[in-house]
Amino acid sequence: MSEIEDYVPESTLGLDSAAFYLRYPHPVLFVEEPGSASETTEFMTLAGHQQASNVAAAAAKQGGRLIRIRKRGGNPFAMMITIGRALNNDIHIPGKDISKFHAFLSRSGSDWQITDAGSTNGTFIAGEQLPLRSARPVELGVPIVLGSTQVTLLEGDHLYQHLARTVG
Repeated sequence: MSEIEDYVPESTLGLDSAAFYLRYPHPVLFVEEPGSASETTEFMTLAGHQQASNVAAAAAKQGGRLIRIRKRGGNPFAMMITIGRALNNDIHIPGKDISKFHAFLSRSGSDWQITDAGSTNGTFIAGEQLPLRSARPVELGVPIVLGSTQVTLLEGDHLYQHLARTVG
């Protein structure tokens, strides 16, 4: 796979949505890991604390990281995109409350599903916990919570709109 294929766009680069989708047709997962602002501001002066709060607020506005959804070499589960704390997952999320193999995404045609793989801290959509090992449809742009980490599946117009909103 080339570097171009692995590239996840950080902006819309002045493209309209149709041109953007032709250039970046790959689905991504927007991952918003819980911050630890209290750890970074604990021994700061009031001015330092305010500056750190402003940085945290700006980071929250831009928010998270984009990870291209794709199979990694060496992962034996061909029909699923695995998500978890272990490094051998297709999508690695290092959070303490993320299970080693927390959940997985699968696709049938253009439809996506997510399945909780038996995680300790659960997988939630719209505040409702998913039953273990039972696939649930995923809508583009609808947040999913894994432990305390929020992820959102983005593709096409949803990805374009997210990037246009956050970084231009």
